[in-house]
Amino acid sequence: MDDLYRYNDVLYQNMYDLYRYNDVLFQYKDDLYQCNDVLYQNMDDLYRYNDVLFQYKDDLYQTRIIHTKVGIFWAYSAICVPNLLVTSTDTQQI
Repeated sequence: MDDLYRYNDVLYQNMYDLYRYNDVLFQYKDDLYQCNDVLYQNMDDLYRYNDVLFQYKDDLYQTRIIHTKVGIFWAYSAICVPNLLVTSTDTQQI
């Protein structure tokens, strides 16, 4: 009878160990899900950062286009306006 009780105790101990192991597995699963959530959050942050970079890149291109247009205007003004002034003063002297 003592052997049966000991056997029963061993079975209960094994069952208890299995429950603990199961709890550890569920804890590990929860940790994996949390890690997965963190990874998805980081991925969302990276996508937002990427969107900000593309917006910044678009703003830089627009600024570059504006600077090019202003540069063309000033170049045109520097070349053509003095020529017009020279032409108008030449005709006045004649």
